[in-house]
Amino acid sequence: MSVAFRGRHFGPDIIRLCKLWYANVVDDVLRP
Repeated sequence: MSVAFRGRHFGPDIIRLCKLWYANVVDDVLRP
């Protein structure tokens, strides 16, 4: 139960981190 709760808690944070990382990579690629 604690593992499921931890997974549910970490889900949005991991998605947010991925979005931030993706935005940084795209920014680096678009800006010479």
